[in-house]
Amino acid sequence: DGCNRLRIWWHVVLPLAKPATAVVVIFNALNVWNEFVLALVIFSNRNLMPLQVGLKEFASSPVGLTNYTALLAGLTIASLPIIIIYLIMQKHIIKGITAGALVG
Repeated sequence: DGCNRLRIWWHVVLPLAKPATAVVVIFNALNVWNEFVLALVIFSNRNLMPLQVGLKEFASSPVGLTNYTALLAGLTIASLPIIIIYLIMQKHIIKGITAGALVG
């Protein structure tokens, strides 16, 4: 009633799309953060390798003697950013996942 398209978009569509957008952003960030094969193919310089490739190199030692304590510490450090992002955006993620659910 008297709103132009931009105002409808800003006050109706955008608030309804926030939870779904948050879920897409989180899942995309998780995918990019855990990218392994693409980084292994693209980067030839060891200094540019992401953490996941470095952990794989660390886990597959040539003599079979892996330092599991250091490996698990690296895995914990690698998972911390995603856990922090999830905890910050948990409310939006749950809203986005349950947005189309029917209660009956």
